[in-house]
Amino acid sequence: TSFLCHTPVTVDMTEGLLDQASPSTLVVWLSEQDGCCIAEVRCPLMNFFCTEAHLQAWLATSPHEPGRSLTVLEALDVGKAAFGALLA
Repeated sequence: TSFLCHTPVTVDMTEGLLDQASPSTLVVWLSEQDGCCIAEVRCPLMNFFCTEAHLQAWLATSPHEPGRSLTVLEALDVGKAAFGALLA
């Protein structure tokens, strides 16, 4: 679900390629927290937002949160770089 408004989120992939994302305005927050274990430091803050406006509304409540907004395709590229074949 979308982090802020709890809208259902769907990301369909086939053979490592994005087929569809719903809602079509879906964005992803890429946490850039530093720490020894990315799974513990960054993953809990990497969230889906149904729109960029919702991401910005959340960010206004956490203005010092290091990170950036990504499209679903950009997030998929980041995931592939980090987890490779596990996403296939």
